[in-house]
Amino acid sequence: MRITLIISIISHLLFSQVLLDINSIPSGSTVRLNGASIGETPILAFKVTPGNYTLHISSGEYAPVTHELFVQDVKRVKIKFVLNPLYKVKFRSKDQGLTFELNDEHSWVDNRIKLILESGKHTLRVYENGHLFDEQIIQVNRNMEFVYSRQKPQQNEILIEENNID
Repeated sequence: MRITLIISIISHLLFSQVLLDINSIPSGSTVRLNGASIGETPILAFKVTPGNYTLHISSGEYAPVTHELFVQDVKRVKIKFVLNPLYKVKFRSKDQGLTFELNDEHSWVDNRIKLILESGKHTLRVYENGHLFDEQIIQVNRNMEFVYSRQKPQQNEILIEENNID
């Protein structure tokens, strides 16, 4: 009786199949499962066994997404991803001698720089002689140019000027 139960459990673990449905916005995004390409979204009824997986979803001008997935022994798993668009952003400074830092990732001293940034809020820090001079939240929602000036703004004036670029 014990051997039958053990064989039944092992057999179930080895041969159980879970159907995986993956959708995304935008559709047509490339999907990689544990590094292997499995197609483009929408993916319907892709068979996997219970366990740990790494999903990577990417599409042209959108920020890629990597997601750790633990698939339990169920009939079907449905997942939907919304990828954030990427935008071209130009930063320009009217002042010399400043160091800029964006999201604790990008740092530069040039008066002009171009970056590709994910849609959303980003933290810009400005340093002068190694000391934090200014910190601002920048909302990126289109291709744009930011013109920075360290002059103190007058009433109803902002330090960053935003311009559309295309």
